[in-house]
Amino acid sequence: MSTRNLSRLFSAAAFKRLTTRDVKRSSRMGHVLLDAQPLVALFGAYLRAAIPVGIYWFNEEGDAIRTETTLRWSKAHHGGEAPSRLTFSTGRITDEMLADNGIVIATMRSGQAILAIVRPESTIENQLCWLFGMADALRLHAFAVRRFPADHDTPLDYAPNYILREMLIDR
Repeated sequence: MSTRNLSRLFSAAAFKRLTTRDVKRSSRMGHVLLDAQPLVALFGAYLRAAIPVGIYWFNEEGDAIRTETTLRWSKAHHGGEAPSRLTFSTGRITDEMLADNGIVIATMRSGQAILAIVRPESTIENQLCWLFGMADALRLHAFAVRRFPADHDTPLDYAPNYILREMLIDR
């Protein structure tokens, strides 16, 4: 797919700094991201089906390790309450997550999503926050969300294409 701007690929993105509670494994439900209420803006309140997601971990050299899984809201919410926990299966990448790592979640117009775990103050963290216009969220321990309207015109020139190529995203 050839595209000229970011909004042709992505509809929204979110970033936060992981806390100790976020990196704790839950053996029954897989991995749980707590306090995920702001992600309703990305996925809606009730995921009727699992969303396919590519999960990325960038090592110290900036090389990507990638795995596939699905995202779902946990069944932990009751009645009319909005969900606050997003779950996905654990694995090699989630085992590497540490408190203070950054997490970037972005929804693609194709219906898929990406989830990237990045080391604090790393080049890739700065690149992803720059790509999605979220540099102001680098210190937050709560999700900051940014939507990309269809007419959002961040051009995909050399730098954005380099970042997307590292994530194996077809531009």
